[in-house]
Amino acid sequence: MKKYRPFDVCTAQALRFVSAQIGISVSGEAQDELMSKYLELPAYPDVTGALGELAAQGFTIAACSNGTESAVRGALNHAGVLPRFSKIVSVDPIRTFKPDPAVYEYLVAELKAEREMVWLISSNPFDVIGAKACGLRTAWVQRDPKRMFDPWEFEPDLVVHGLAELPGKLKSV
Repeated sequence: MKKYRPFDVCTAQALRFVSAQIGISVSGEAQDELMSKYLELPAYPDVTGALGELAAQGFTIAACSNGTESAVRGALNHAGVLPRFSKIVSVDPIRTFKPDPAVYEYLVAELKAEREMVWLISSNPFDVIGAKACGLRTAWVQRDPKRMFDPWEFEPDLVVHGLAELPGKLKSV
């Protein structure tokens, strides 16, 4: 819609919407507490080891997020994985959200990499589809075996069921 708001504003709006949708009243204080907890989510147990293996294989690891850089940096720091990331790429400077193709173009430019060398790894099908549509290589993290990939014309290059599988699969690609 080209009506950009920082992602934390969108997240708060979504919280109010869902609360109203399911008929739960959330006070301003409770909303603030829930929003702060959102930035304190732990990493999955396999994340630290997988990031270490990927770094050891020579991969440059970057986060590409709809969140603001400070929010992403804070969340990664709280999860204990921030030192594994070489770069944080936020959509905030370009004021649009994934899966807008501009985000993936911006990611490639920020990484100063050849497009075919950039892998987008995500558990969000919309993100994988958006990146694939822009010519990036992709891996979908399907942590829930019951979850289906969205039926679009684009499929991920790899499917893994956790990040622990990723270093071995990328080594063979």
